[in-house]
Amino acid sequence: MGPHQYLSFGLSSPRSSTEYLKTVYATTWATPSTLSSWHFSPSTSTLSFGNSVEITAAGSYVHVQPPPYYTLTAPGFGSKPGVGRWLGSAGGPTGELHRLDSETGEIGEKVKEIIFLKGGKEELEFADKSRRSLRFGAHSFDCSNNNAGAEGAGAGAGEESGNAVGQVAFVADLGANAVQAYSFPSLRHLYSIPSVQKGDGPRHAIPHPHLPLIFTVTEHTNFVDAYSTPPSSSIPSSGSETDKISLEATAIHLARADMLTRTQATKRGEYRGDTLRFSSNLDYIYASTRGKTVDTKGLLLAYRLVIKSSAHNRELEVEMKPVARWETRTSGGKANAIELAPQTLAKTEEGTEAEATNGQDLLVLTDDEQGWIDVVSFDFEKQQFRMQATTRLPKLQGGDEWQGASHAIWLN
Repeated sequence: MGPHQYLSFGLSSPRSSTEYLKTVYATTWATPSTLSSWHFSPSTSTLSFGNSVEITAAGSYVHVQPPPYYTLTAPGFGSKPGVGRWLGSAGGPTGELHRLDSETGEIGEKVKEIIFLKGGKEELEFADKSRRSLRFGAHSFDCSNNNAGAEGAGAGAGEESGNAVGQVAFVADLGANAVQAYSFPSLRHLYSIPSVQKGDGPRHAIPHPHLPLIFTVTEHTNFVDAYSTPPSSSIPSSGSETDKISLEATAIHLARADMLTRTQATKRGEYRGDTLRFSSNLDYIYASTRGKTVDTKGLLLAYRLVIKSSAHNRELEVEMKPVARWETRTSGGKANAIELAPQTLAKTEEGTEAEATNGQDLLVLTDDEQGWIDVVSFDFEKQQFRMQATTRLPKLQGGDEWQGASHAIWLN
């Protein structure tokens, strides 16, 4: 498969079975650039190769729609789960959208390509498309809630219909120092949200499942930012440059939290902002950063989210209060990525389903430097992280170098 994968998984529905098939999708830094699918067997806990497709540039991120299970955090952000239809990806100068086979889960035809370069196809012809392009290109791809009744960041039915756009895909674009918003699945560019200061380099952008908000983590400056976004009802299904300018004017920066202490901030360039995830109950937001070199340890942080709306003009106010800080055992290498374990669903008093959190979240943390995979809990009441389990990948075959862990996801 090659080095350094980012993973996602989706469901398919074979005609020969009454059970859903789980398929894992992976990026790679190898050449040629590809996306691959791998079938998961729950009875043996093994993977078998499905297929692979070549893409234009090195992939950094993959995202399945609809998501495989319900959650308010990644990968669903409140979306209704179902059989995977689309595989969105982004990395460096390009992003792509592929169809997924509903029966096998394998990757099908490419239906759309996004070019993030100002010069378009002409500039792309001569642009770097290797893993190096990820340092100054696109880095993430996450979709808003697909529930038509939601009020989140571009929440909608997943298609452009009527007078308003439905679902919105958000891409963190380090090269443009901005977050790009696209209609989904048509991937028409809607608007850009420039980062607060020059050189921030937004790396992840995640949409709030219920409110017109996105949160970003900046790779180069190590901040977590909150922005208001245009409600889906204000986004026309077909737009002009005037519409784009109008939408961008409603995207407002609301809050910023520094991931570093005052002492650490004197060496801000020694850290690299990394991953961002909501807690399963939406009361907190988790962020990770990694060290630029092995001399700097990575960090895992939790912020209490306080969101208020004005009774008069419905403007949102966001505050991120730091409540927990945990130093990782290594720099994290090129990873220090986090993913939350799915929670079981329980019936609310209103009869709807919600995640039963049991008072804590479990996060899997991956270390690319020495190959550690840690399961860390965050206790909502005590507001603290705690190591729950750990393992280590074997050394690379025929050598003394540790095999790095780039990204991990929960399949059960």
